[in-house]
Amino acid sequence: MRVLVPLDGSDLSEKAIPWGKLLAKGPSGGLVLLRAVSPHMSAGNLLEAFNAAERYLDEKASQLRDASTKVEATVHIGEPVEVIVRASILEGADLIVMTTHGRTGVGRWLYGSVAEGVLARARSPVMLVRGWTDESMAPTEVATILVPLDGTDFAEAALPLAREIARMLPAKLVLFRVASARAQQGAVLTETAPDTFRYSEAPEEVARLEAESYLQRVASDCGRHGVDAEVDVALGDPGREICRAERGHGAGLVVMTTHARTGLERLVLGSVATEVLRCGAAPLVLLARRP
Repeated sequence: MRVLVPLDGSDLSEKAIPWGKLLAKGPSGGLVLLRAVSPHMSAGNLLEAFNAAERYLDEKASQLRDASTKVEATVHIGEPVEVIVRASILEGADLIVMTTHGRTGVGRWLYGSVAEGVLARARSPVMLVRGWTDESMAPTEVATILVPLDGTDFAEAALPLAREIARMLPAKLVLFRVASARAQQGAVLTETAPDTFRYSEAPEEVARLEAESYLQRVASDCGRHGVDAEVDVALGDPGREICRAERGHGAGLVVMTTHARTGLERLVLGSVATEVLRCGAAPLVLLARRP
């Protein structure tokens, strides 16, 4: 896997490096370290800043290179979001790994503005490493990947990437679904007359059985792709239950799709992804799907 890791010279941004290196495997894989240099300075200062950025990345790359990891470094002039999105295309990045910071506002969760912009515009999936996590969270190995699903093709779009990462590490998948006993989400069809059906509210046990049956079918398909997969079902709030499942299964990564739309020049993530980023601990790999 070819992994792009944007850096800005800070310790915070460098927390993404171990995760990028962990995933930069395979014969066509490699780690690409990227730094953006602002164009808003004089020519002399720009040249100095560019050279300093090259020296910084070269030092980091030399520290990371080993027999199993190909490491490259590249410096681009431009605004960070524009540079990262452009470089991800030019470098053929399969994944962008970057650190994000969070801060609470009035009833909402805010992300680092660069991470927001990249999620809103990048074609590649983005792994968000929480900048506020402890250094002990740096990976040595990942044995379990949590993949939240809801029965839709939209959510299942995360499966090919999750399977690819699982084969590469290697790791097992835990396919997770939050079942709902509400009529509009966990309903069962009840025959009332020939060719006529009505929805009736499914009790919790029926909703759970339906969710498990669905996940077992997906797990069987994962097996045909050479990936071990377990299933787990919970009832409750999706975001909080995903975070609980992450902790319960000791997941080292969470891979999921999210609705992403831009509004008032900022990214608005789906509410489930927002909650998972807020309450989870493992890096979150997001495949943003736009309207």
